[in-house]
Amino acid sequence: MIAPRQYTLGELMGLVALCGLGFALLTTGLAMLGAGLLVVLPGFVLGRVRGGTGIVGGMISGCALPLIAALVWLVIDFRIGTRSATEALNALPAFYMIFVICLGWSGIVSSLMYAVDLQFQGRSALVPDRHGPSDAGIRFLPDEPAPTANASTGRTRRTNR
Repeated sequence: MIAPRQYTLGELMGLVALCGLGFALLTTGLAMLGAGLLVVLPGFVLGRVRGGTGIVGGMISGCALPLIAALVWLVIDFRIGTRSATEALNALPAFYMIFVICLGWSGIVSSLMYAVDLQFQGRSALVPDRHGPSDAGIRFLPDEPAPTANASTGRTRRTNR
């Protein structure tokens, strides 16, 4: 697995925009699309933070949350008496259908979010950086060495090559 990483400012802005889009879709006729997007998002983000691609995390989240909601609904129906035990057991094959549909949907959405995330990372995500470390757009080029701190005085100085 890839080492854990932090989101850049641009990626966080993209996640905020994605959440905003999902919640905005909930108020329209495309509410199912917004709910499907918002169900996949937590697993995707956790998968990316842990250092993976986020696709597997999004698929787990996209399958687990709807199945848990359907199971809770089924148990509540059984407990309050609207469904008998045989009706509850007859509803179990529907869980397989929910799982298959959610697996396909969350796989597609997670893959699209990963592709968009790579675009937010830019060229450095695809090609290793040969000029040194980069943070927030600041790059230390080879002809201009990074300042180093002197351990005894605590002052920074430039080193010449």
